[in-house]
Amino acid sequence: MEAPEILVTCCGITLVIAAIAFFAVILFVIGTIGRKRYAAKMNALAAALGCAYANGVISGDFHGRRMTLDYPVKTHHHTDSHGHHHTDRTTYTRIQVPHKGVINGQIEVYKQGFLSSLGKVLGMQDIAIGSPDFDKEFIVKGPGEPVVRKVLDLDVQHKMMQLKVPITVNPDRVQYEVAGEVTDKQRILDIAGLMVRIAENAERQ
Repeated sequence: MEAPEILVTCCGITLVIAAIAFFAVILFVIGTIGRKRYAAKMNALAAALGCAYANGVISGDFHGRRMTLDYPVKTHHHTDSHGHHHTDRTTYTRIQVPHKGVINGQIEVYKQGFLSSLGKVLGMQDIAIGSPDFDKEFIVKGPGEPVVRKVLDLDVQHKMMQLKVPITVNPDRVQYEVAGEVTDKQRILDIAGLMVRIAENAERQ
């Protein structure tokens, strides 16, 4: 290979390397800006809740109770009709409010849907708590009707009807978890306030 050809080849390689480095820098800058904007959004949400944002988690005291809000990413594996394996990653919104109640079991409340309606037809447990509108809107599973009625009092039922949210009451915490990233300040405030009320009711058992 003669000198001019070598020079042309070297210049071409140098240009390719320079282009790769340029795009790497652009991607880094875009990523940095994106992370800063996301952190600013999370800090604003944390401030609205009277909490702090650190390491991907909003936490602190909300209405006198410990609360955490995070956005876990869960991996789901499934196989299609052709036998091919796929992996999906889904971001969730998760809010947790601990309580010190004594609940024997778990209370699950989620919206009516085709699958839940089918489950009722097939005999799935569904506790009717005496409010026709609420019973029509939600499926309720729990350790027993008296406990469920006390935890999900009329005020809680009214707020859940307004917010249309699923709630799980574990023996040690109230939890809200849905697919997607919910960042609307007012909605988060309303859901967290509902969960605090449920936690208070759980501790009265």
